[in-house]
Amino acid sequence: MSFIDAIILGIVQGLTEFLPVSSSGHLALYEMVTGRATPGGLAFDVILHIGTLAAVCVAFWNDLKAVTSEFIKLVWLLICRKRSLREPPARRMVKLIIISLLPLPLLIFFRDAADVMRSPIIIGFALLVTGTLLLSADRAPDGKKTEMTTRWYDALIIGIVQLTAAIFPGLSRSGSTISTGLMRGFNRTYAFRFSFLMSIPTVFAATIFELYEWLTMTADHPRYYATPALSSIWGQAIVGVFIAGVVGYFAIALLRMLVKSKKFGGFAYYCFAVGGLAIIGGITGILYTVS
Repeated sequence: MSFIDAIILGIVQGLTEFLPVSSSGHLALYEMVTGRATPGGLAFDVILHIGTLAAVCVAFWNDLKAVTSEFIKLVWLLICRKRSLREPPARRMVKLIIISLLPLPLLIFFRDAADVMRSPIIIGFALLVTGTLLLSADRAPDGKKTEMTTRWYDALIIGIVQLTAAIFPGLSRSGSTISTGLMRGFNRTYAFRFSFLMSIPTVFAATIFELYEWLTMTADHPRYYATPALSSIWGQAIVGVFIAGVVGYFAIALLRMLVKSKKFGGFAYYCFAVGGLAIIGGITGILYTVS
């Protein structure tokens, strides 16, 4: 694996992880177009996720500190069986994030279906759905809901959408959750914040899972052949993490601006174009799932 590979993969990871175009869909399509797994294999995927996780933590550092502090206070109140007469916004956000994460354990039951979902036709249709959601979000009237007025079922609905995005490559997590929040009447700034704050424990759990999968990988794993020893690519790993983190940070800033200004359209048409090409490639046999 070369430093050029590390730089390119870092840029792709930083952009697609946060911009509403689906990183999992792009990874799968890359493998279908080239006929091989990404350079560095699963090990490098895990490393790049560390970079983008750092990016979202830095971008939302103040929010993260506030919700972490309120989470600790909430746990302490539960242990002491006390009730607080005052519920600050950050504590309310903690409760809503917890509710939104409740559907995620259901992913265990969908693991066997992962290979089926990675077909080019399914990815193509998922990208079309992503594009449709983005256009709908642009056209949604400005909402007024904040963490203090969001109902528990609003958070649960967005959690179910996040679960669905995790199952279907091509369905953007950030795009679908932000769009759903806007269509549920969320304030635009709040919809953006909620989507990314709920993503932090999600991405962290996914990174831990991939790390475990990598460490326990056997020779029959489909990406085993593309996964070199980490000791042989440590320099590329540092470069990849740095690039993914920096690009990811600016991608978050760009998305924040686009959400506020109702300019999801460009990404919607990009998803339509790539989704259409993926469907055509799947029907004609030009694209096929890499086994």
